[in-house]
Amino acid sequence: MKFSVLLPTRNRLELLKTAIYSVQNQDYDNWEIIVSDNFSEQDIGGYVRSLNDLRIKYFRTPHFISVTDNWNHTIEKCSGDYIIMLGDDDCLLKNYFTNICQLIKKHPSPDMIYTSGFTYAYPGALRDIPEGFLHVFGNASFLQKKDCPFWLPREEALKLVEDSMNFKVMFAYNMQYALLSRRLMERLMSKGTFFQSPYPDYYAMTAMMLNAERIVACPIPLVAVGISPKSFGALYFNRCEKQGNEFLKNSIENFKTSPSEECLKHGTHTDMYEKFQKIILPGTTMNTFWLFSMERIKENYENEFDLKVNYKRYRFLQMVNVYKSQILQGKPKSSETKKLWKEINWKEKLLYGMGLHFFFIVLGFVPRKYFSRVIAEMERLLVASHPQFDHQTVNRRFSSMQQVFDEINPSHYMPNS
Repeated sequence: MKFSVLLPTRNRLELLKTAIYSVQNQDYDNWEIIVSDNFSEQDIGGYVRSLNDLRIKYFRTPHFISVTDNWNHTIEKCSGDYIIMLGDDDCLLKNYFTNICQLIKKHPSPDMIYTSGFTYAYPGALRDIPEGFLHVFGNASFLQKKDCPFWLPREEALKLVEDSMNFKVMFAYNMQYALLSRRLMERLMSKGTFFQSPYPDYYAMTAMMLNAERIVACPIPLVAVGISPKSFGALYFNRCEKQGNEFLKNSIENFKTSPSEECLKHGTHTDMYEKFQKIILPGTTMNTFWLFSMERIKENYENEFDLKVNYKRYRFLQMVNVYKSQILQGKPKSSETKKLWKEINWKEKLLYGMGLHFFFIVLGFVPRKYFSRVIAEMERLLVASHPQFDHQTVNRRFSSMQQVFDEINPSHYMPNS
């Protein structure tokens, strides 16, 4: 059985070295790594050649392309029976392939294996937690209170897709948690490129849940997902969303003005933006790109499944985000709030607009030392788009992802252990 590890990268050679190291130091040999270098200034190719390992294949894009295009560039080059994608700041944990082979032996011919994992915040990555952290991320509703692998019922997988269409995250969309079969990959590619929309993982993970008939759910953490200082995750959590989207070459401005040839081919840019001119509201770009991803799912599969994107809930989430930002910035009425008020209809003004406005004004009187915590809790209760799952914190400091790989034994972090 051959495994493909996809590694798209750009200008982060030192991080990439650890991701490759975590694959090379597995106790299983039948694998390949596909490195897709998104037009880096660093000599990524020189480093890969210096490893002198024919299993590590290097490809370089002719110019800087979007994250969606680069991910497609990567997956189109793979040849494995099963495929996993890592970011260059992530790693496989020890015995990953051996554990997967044992899972497949006990649960034959899965279309997809969804596992738990660690989240590792590198030191200095997060403004609010500068020392970093490592914890087991309880990343899906169906893994809660589970202590051994199991077949995920088909009806439960379809309910997860419905939740996604309603802008509720009941499982993490990070591709690192999913190992997919080649046959599932080919099934999804019958609808165009494998990755579509400005948030390729939101689209792909939802499409996989929708189409996979045999899903193994594994509560054992088998991967570590990194939040490094120069990453989209760090920029987003540090409230620098615009810079994060520029990092991915995914800004709204790009969608309106300069779609790439690849994006035009699978319809992720101008056509989608123009279609939603009357639906899109000011607020976080994350919600708007989430909307684009779910709409692409609907368009691709509406003849096979009953799929409905909840536009009203999207707009509600955007309204909450605008008023929350207004309070966090300490502005009585920001330009974005004024723009929002012009674009919502009279029903939304009556049902949500005035109520949210006064709700967040009242929150503005909360003492500053409790402010962020109260805002986060109120948003969780009000919006419930990201339910809280159990986390098991590792009470140690790790200076690097390589230290995580070298010192963490996944079997010591079994659920309920």
